[in-house]
Amino acid sequence: MLDVLRLVVLQPRGNEHFANCDQFLDYACTQLTCRSHPKNQLVMLRVLCNMFQCAAGERFVTKHSERLLSTALSEIGNSAEKYIEVCE
Repeated sequence: MLDVLRLVVLQPRGNEHFANCDQFLDYACTQLTCRSHPKNQLVMLRVLCNMFQCAAGERFVTKHSERLLSTALSEIGNSAEKYIEVCE
C-alpha cells in the first residue's frame, strides 16, 4: 500500500489530497515508528520525499517538518536495519 501511496503523491491531485488530509500526518508518524514492519519506515521516508514534487506537498512537509524529522530520527537512530541506516 505504501508503494502505491509513494506513486500517488507524485501526481498533483493525489499530492494535494494527502497534503490536505488531517489524518495523513498521524499516519506518516505511525509508519515511521512501526518497528514490526521496518521496511515501511524507509518507504514512508520516500513518500515524504515525493511530496516535494508538488507545492501542496512541499508546504505540508515543511509545515510539519519538526514532528516528522524528530519522529524519523528517533526511530532510525534506534533501528538495527542496514537499509534504514543508509538514509541517515
